Amino acid sequence: MSSPPLILIGGPTACRKTELSVHLARHLGGEVICGDSVQLLAGFEIGSASPTASERGDVPHHLFGSWSPLTPPDAGAWVREADRIIAEVRERGHRPIVVGGTGLYLKALRDGLAEIPAIPAEVRERLAQEHSAAGIEPLWRRLRAVDPEAARNIQGGPRNTQRVLRALEVFEGTGKRLSVYHAEAMTEGGREAGAPRHETTLLVPDFAQPILVQRLWRRVAAMLDAGFEAEVAGLLAQGVPPKGRALGTLGYRELSDWLMAHPGQPAPLGVREAIAAGHRAYAKRQRTWFRAMGGHSLDASSSSFLDDALSRVS
Repeated sequence: MSSPPLILIGGPTACRKTELSVHLARHLGGEVICGDSVQLLAGFEIGSASPTASERGDVPHHLFGSWSPLTPPDAGAWVREADRIIAEVRERGHRPIVVGGTGLYLKALRDGLAEIPAIPAEVRERLAQEHSAAGIEPLWRRLRAVDPEAARNIQGGPRNTQRVLRALEVFEGTGKRLSVYHAEAMTEGGREAGAPRHETTLLVPDFAQPILVQRLWRRVAAMLDAGFEAEVAGLLAQGVPPKGRALGTLGYRELSDWLMAHPGQPAPLGVREAIAAGHRAYAKRQRTWFRAMGGHSLDASSSSFLDDALSRVS
């Protein structure tokens, strides 16, 4: 007998994904698996809105806080761990539920991820130097010339510096376009082009924009009231690099920059506003990403939200 579809819960930040995952797990005999690239990191609980002990209750949760921030995983490493846990959950006769706002992770789990050779360090260093000297625009124009499909798929375009640099690294380090690697990944393991790695049901809760803006502001305020600054200060004291991948994430970047420049001083209102603005921009990118993935859109403001979601996966 085949397993029921894997449940994926994605969508914009602050849209009740944690609440939904726990609700479904309780009604379906499920276990929750982290699909958020920041919630995976140990010590990154407050600023990532990782589910608290009271929110988790008696529902088993996996991979939250499981990676060292000194060695954060890439999407491939996360997919391998998620696959392992999905299999274990099913062996126990339970329903795996993957939840998180990192669209690349959920798409890679469902559709596959390109296996790309290691990029020579000198290529990475040269591109980083070019970026530092001239900014991202010349590199963005170069990417659009050599791999226009990869450029079209980058949410935020040239503002998404990390992905622009990564796409150029792949082309200049391997001689092969990133878009070609991604196309090849769709046939990994003998699958036909476009066939998924997992049969899934994707749930995408969301709020109307005015409501979401209010929720994001309240969330940022609650994070700071809960000790977000102290969390970041503690990570810096542990030796987590202020310019590394982990502390380069939303909210952590703004606070680590402030604390490095003004040690011991509380962040002013401007930092709080910058974090909130970053969350709004991120939510917009998440909407675009998950809309492209398809799935079932759910009105998170509806009184029947949880029951509507349950009806989609029962």
